[in-house]
Amino acid sequence: MRAKRAIAWILVLAALAVSAASCGKPNTPDGETTAAAETAAAPGTTAADAVTTAAAPETEAYPALPEADFKDEEFIILVNNRSDDYHSVEFAAENVTGDVVNDAVFKRNTLVEEQYNVDLINTPVSKEAAALETNVLANVHAYDIALIGLTSAGSLALKNLLMDFGSIPHLYLEGPWWDQNATADLSLANRKYMTIGDMNINDKDMTWCMFFDKQLALDYHMPDLYALAANKEWTFDKFRELCENVSTDLNGDGQYDQNDLYAHVTVFARSTIAYMYSMNAMSFVKDADDLPQLNTNTDKLFDAYEVVRSLFFSDNLCHDIETMPYDGYANRWRKSEAMFGNKQILFYAEAMQNAERFRGFENDFGILPLPSGEAGSYGKHMVWKEAYVTVAPLTLSQSDALTERAGILLEAIMRASSDTVLPAYYDTALKTKFSRDDSSAAMIDIIFANRYYDIGTYYNWGEMNNTWMSLGKAGTESIASAIKIRQKTAERALEDCIANLTGGAK
Repeated sequence: MRAKRAIAWILVLAALAVSAASCGKPNTPDGETTAAAETAAAPGTTAADAVTTAAAPETEAYPALPEADFKDEEFIILVNNRSDDYHSVEFAAENVTGDVVNDAVFKRNTLVEEQYNVDLINTPVSKEAAALETNVLANVHAYDIALIGLTSAGSLALKNLLMDFGSIPHLYLEGPWWDQNATADLSLANRKYMTIGDMNINDKDMTWCMFFDKQLALDYHMPDLYALAANKEWTFDKFRELCENVSTDLNGDGQYDQNDLYAHVTVFARSTIAYMYSMNAMSFVKDADDLPQLNTNTDKLFDAYEVVRSLFFSDNLCHDIETMPYDGYANRWRKSEAMFGNKQILFYAEAMQNAERFRGFENDFGILPLPSGEAGSYGKHMVWKEAYVTVAPLTLSQSDALTERAGILLEAIMRASSDTVLPAYYDTALKTKFSRDDSSAAMIDIIFANRYYDIGTYYNWGEMNNTWMSLGKAGTESIASAIKIRQKTAERALEDCIANLTGGAK
């Protein structure tokens, strides 16, 4: 496997050298000069100047990894074998195909394999979390690392089936190739059972953001939305104001449905908590000992919910994706996307992965951060609970050799991804190929720098956040009793969790 990759990569490099000599100027796969690179070389006056474009991190400040020869051993990476929006592409490149991300993964894999004389084995499995659990409980070391859904990873962590990344040698989790927000948000009792870094792709696809139709924004005399966001004036109050007087009964039948124009379309249930997070209103926080605490007795939480509820259920401002008919589409999400492409939606809030699908539409679109709770700050951006994170099975602890090898290789993969996989996804594929302008690229910088990983959702204590989603979807006004009932269940679940983490101490 490694030899085939190396030969393929040598051929690619040779082809690239010939292409570069004949063309002189690097292009994107679509033949367009990379806009982000031009912006960096010649700064203008757009909102793109308000933030810094992501770049490959410097490695000199961090210790060099030890030299090692793993003698052609296999390093097994467990991934899902799904074929939907959540399928894993982080290690799946077997050949060079011309796809920007695939080829970057191929290059990264080849570099690490050659450096350490090892085979990186991408292993897709159905019900990957269950497969990992079965092997760990049987004390069978079948996988070295795994990419597991956030909620499944939370369940495995509470069952004490995962390694603490902080106990694995050679991992420099403070390095810029690791997501510092993920490491901080997802830790429990200062143990890091799951995290994310530059090799991970699915988590970026699953990050919540706001798309908008540029022509409709002009038609309805919207202000410079990019400037509002860049200047931290993009608040829910401003968003609500801009949504007024946009929705239109296009066919004049006296009712609003999938045939009409909406100011805002989203998934009410998911965006209830996403918008609450963006207003810095969370049901769970962590104390000074990094232990989870319930946070439901705060006016801020209830006030944020009311902002969301009143937005969703006022004067046909918004439409819930989950109430749409299929109309011949595979699901309601594809129907809503078709409406966006048909210029029936001004603001569309969903996951970042939609940028790729929207690329085929005739209408031009932009990308914005979520509105914030108050001027002067950026909102937090939810990473949806089905995103995949990196975990290490407890069976790594069977020997020092296993943990040593896992630490060296995982750190090497993350570092190598910083100037291969991450730029391919973030700059070339997402910014240049999928989004439409430099200002949207600058907004993506803001979004990814302000992501939030909610332990309350992933660990699902007392199903508290499921309750918020149900209430938001229904537009329930009187919520105190429902939250109070759920609060008791969540408190008991937290007590059990903390006892497990601290060995019985409260």
